[in-house]
Amino acid sequence: MLKSEDIVDALIELKDMRHLTTYKIALKSDLPPSTVTNVFQKRTMPQLDTLLAICRGLEINPAQLFTDIAKFDKLTDDEI
Repeated sequence: MLKSEDIVDALIELKDMRHLTTYKIALKSDLPPSTVTNVFQKRTMPQLDTLLAICRGLEINPAQLFTDIAKFDKLTDDEI
């Protein structure tokens, strides 16, 4: 069973793979930087709307979180 922590771990790995800062993700997500920081530091688990916004900031389709982390590819603007 997939746990919330697993999803956050996948987000962290993606952030690191793409060399993005939490601030940059916050800007692309239209979320407050503190919200994104709290998620990435595992202080809070993201609600669905926050998770979807972070995926947008990482330029991935939310479904990609539930696939093999090695298969993540940056989406084009048309795919987001």
